[in-house]
Amino acid sequence: MKAYKAKEIIVKTRDKIGVAADVFDAVAHSTVNVKATAGYTIGKDALIMLVTENNTKVKKSLTKAGFSCDDRDVVVVETRNKPGEMKEITQRLTDKGVSIDFHYATTTGVRSATIVLLTSDNNKARRLLNK
Repeated sequence: MKAYKAKEIIVKTRDKIGVAADVFDAVAHSTVNVKATAGYTIGKDALIMLVTENNTKVKKSLTKAGFSCDDRDVVVVETRNKPGEMKEITQRLTDKGVSIDFHYATTTGVRSATIVLLTSDNNKARRLLNK
C-alpha cells in the first residue's frame, strides 16, 4: 500500500443531460490521463472530481471550455484489489481518530486499486497508510 498527497480538481456546474460528456470532452482535449474520477448531483448542480496526471493542463482546458474549477488536497492510495483492503484502510484511520469525509475508488484490473480520500487530517492519514 502506498499513500501520497495529490490535488483533486472539482468542477461545479449546472446539472443537465450531457454535462459529464462536455466536461470529459474538455479533459480529453488536454491530452492528460485521468487517474480517478467521481461525480454526483446535488439539487440542480453537478460536481465532478478528478485526479489527473497534470492538473494545470486539465484546468486550463476546462476553463477554456467555460467550466469553473477549483482544487483541494486529497490522499491517493494505491493498493491491492482484494477483499478486505478497504476495511484495513478505514480501520487504520478510525483507530487513530481520522475521520473520512469522502472516498471514491477505481480498479485497474484484478491486481490494483486507486482510492481517493478526503480526511480530517490528510497528513496523518498518509503517514498511517504508509506503515
